[in-house]
Formats: sequence, C-alpha cells, structure tokens
Amino acid sequence: MTKAPRITGVYSAATTPLNSDHSPDLGLFTRHCQRLLDEGCHGVALLGTTGEANSFSLSERRSLLEGVVKAGISPEKLMPGTGVAAIPETVELTRHALSLGVTRVVMLPPFYYKGVSDEGLLLPMRGSSRRSVMNGCRSFSITSRRSQAFRCRYR
Repeated sequence: MTKAPRITGVYSAATTPLNSDHSPDLGLFTRHCQRLLDEGCHGVALLGTTGEANSFSLSERRSLLEGVVKAGISPEKLMPGTGVAAIPETVELTRHALSLGVTRVVMLPPFYYKGVSDEGLLLPMRGSSRRSVMNGCRSFSITSRRSQAFRCRYR
C-alpha cells in the first residue's frame, strides 16, 4: 500500500454560490475556486460544511466537482467533502472524486448518535475509505457541534 498524500499548505474552504432557483452556480463556483488558488491558497476544500454541501443532492455534488476539474483546476489541489450520513453514498462520492484524480477527501464523522466511542466514530470512515479504495483517510471534528471530544491516533 502506498503512503497517503501529505496535506501541506493552506486549503481554503470554498462557499458554494447559488442561482436564483437555489441550484449551485457552477460558473461562479469555478471562478471562486480558481480565485482562491490565484490569491495564494495551495488548495481548495470544497463541498464541505462551509460550502453547504449537505444541502445538495449527490448529482449536484458530482456535477460541481466535475465542473471544477473540467475548468482546468488540478484535482490534486482539491479536497472535496464526500462524507454524508449514509455510508454507501459516502463511498459513491469518494469513488467519484478518486476517478477524477482527486487524492484527498474530507469525510464527516457520524454526528447524530451520542455517546459513541472513538473507535465507533472511526469505523464508518475506515469502512468508507476501504470500500472506496482510498489509501489514506484524514479525520477532523467540529467540536462545537459534538457532544464529546474526538481523539485520533495515527500509527
């Protein structure tokens, strides 16, 4: 197994602009992502909590990622959020990102159930990572949105 790509530099969270019908504005989104890179960011963290990705369908999320790559932004500079509540959909979005050349993604830890052990929080992410044929998984937690601390041990 190869080593997971090291994440270095500044990855800016990208908001997702909307059209008047509340659908994602792909053109403006692509220009926004390019501008973040032009202004000095090393990468773009898109379709995460700042980008309101959980408000979009799987199809919209796939289309946004495809559009950014098609516009010429290197997939290696992208770190899309692929985690959703359903593991099969997380796997689907992660496989899609990998098929476009993306080398790193962000997955949400389970957020609904309370009092889950650290191992219980990591199991869904590990399962999604393996089923997506990823060779590495990074985890983060928004502690203000959780009822307990989340610890991660790296080996």
